[in-house]
Amino acid sequence: MNKQLLKIEFKSTVNYFKSLETAKIIVYVFLAFIIAMWLLPILWMVSSSFFIQADNILIAKALFIITIGLIIVHALFLVNGLIKDLFMDSSIKSMLLLPLKPRSLFFVKIFKQYILKVFPISVLLSIIIGFPLYISSGSVIILITNVLYFFTLGIISLSLSYCLVFLVTKITSAKKVGEILTFLGAFLSITPYLFIFMGGQNLRPIIDALPDFSFLYENVLYGGFSIKMLAAIVVCLLILYFLSHIVITAVTNIFTSSQLESTVVKSRGKEKVQVFSRTRSLIQKDLQLTVRDFKEWSIVLPHYLFPFLFLFLISSNPAMFGGSSNPDQMILAISLAGSVMISLFVSAMNTARDARDYQFYKVLPIDGKIIIRAKYLFNSLTILPVYLVINILMYLFIQASLSSLIYAVIISILVVLTTVPIGMFIGTINPVVSKKNPSNRLDIAGNVMITMTVFIIIFAVGRVSSFFFIGNDINHQVILLTIGVLFITSAISAYIILNRIAKRYDQGYHITYKD
Repeated sequence: MNKQLLKIEFKSTVNYFKSLETAKIIVYVFLAFIIAMWLLPILWMVSSSFFIQADNILIAKALFIITIGLIIVHALFLVNGLIKDLFMDSSIKSMLLLPLKPRSLFFVKIFKQYILKVFPISVLLSIIIGFPLYISSGSVIILITNVLYFFTLGIISLSLSYCLVFLVTKITSAKKVGEILTFLGAFLSITPYLFIFMGGQNLRPIIDALPDFSFLYENVLYGGFSIKMLAAIVVCLLILYFLSHIVITAVTNIFTSSQLESTVVKSRGKEKVQVFSRTRSLIQKDLQLTVRDFKEWSIVLPHYLFPFLFLFLISSNPAMFGGSSNPDQMILAISLAGSVMISLFVSAMNTARDARDYQFYKVLPIDGKIIIRAKYLFNSLTILPVYLVINILMYLFIQASLSSLIYAVIISILVVLTTVPIGMFIGTINPVVSKKNPSNRLDIAGNVMITMTVFIIIFAVGRVSSFFFIGNDINHQVILLTIGVLFITSAISAYIILNRIAKRYDQGYHITYKD
């Protein structure tokens, strides 16, 4: 039975890659080329030079940091995948009704996740770290222990990610499990980047503060042959066996037990009928779609963390933002960068969401201009208040002047009003409808456009904000001129781009359906 299910999963994976668009295949090939020809050689050179030349105490500290960092970061990255493959895959419920052993079904699902998302990382680390340690010691058994060690870490990361996922089932009803987990997974997908940034900035102090871990790794992952090495091999094999057994058993029991049987609670009460204008009704519809479940929250809310990421980048590396630590320039730089990024992401996602209801819009006696006007107002009214609160928080953190806060608020409002139509336009470029992965709303072209914009902003915003200053003093004339230009640009952007989007709604546009 396991063999047949593995064949089905293999064919499903092959069909997925066959159905990929040409543009997406080109991007994947390009990324694979960059990783293979640039990233991996750099990692190999750094790792080999360090592990061959460093002393045993430093090697032990490095291995300890790699172990802890790998388990945490890898587990957090796996969470989103587990949510999509288990809780948001409607085929699992259908397959559980078939005459199949639930344990076999979930064994195949977990095995697929391991092969695609854990096994490559374990092999890569075994090569990058295990081979230099093998070269320095000259013992084949060192290579074997390193391979087993990193494969064991992969199983531990997978087990930890399952623990994070199923802990949510203890605090909410089964009906909300998928929504809660999607919400949690979206924020956890950002956490690894913060972990990496913070760890990279404080790596040397962390290494100096760590105790000597040679007793854990010496004569196990490096050094000479000993009984300790054989014991480590046995321990790794036992961990691999028991953790695999525990994960498969736990997942099977949880999904087949009554704990995850959905319950429907009906509430009866008086219903009020209110009649609104068409624009207000559409705005209210979008608002209800956004706040009614955690799936929508998980798509929108994480993007509001970008300004705080900019704050961290500015404080840790001022050279990227003009080489100045002037608080007034910092808050203006964050206002410019954050408002552009949030407006693009959120407005594009909100507009692309309409693709799943497009056929419904077509039968309504509503002109495309009314729909787009409501969408523009909805995006602006939901983005601006949140970002104004973020500006005030930045003002309190950075302790800038009051005049810079006022300018930052005005510039943020105008930048949002200018950028929202652009994001809405991106959201209508071949939007994607996916029930399994609702956050996948933009096609490859839209994602590339927004990603390139983000990179340009990161490297240019500091220099742009420096034009607002003469030394450390605010250049009020330049800022007022910029505000005037942004005001005109926002009006032109709203008129031209929104009319073009309205025509798309009236004439129809291409939508990609998945799952």
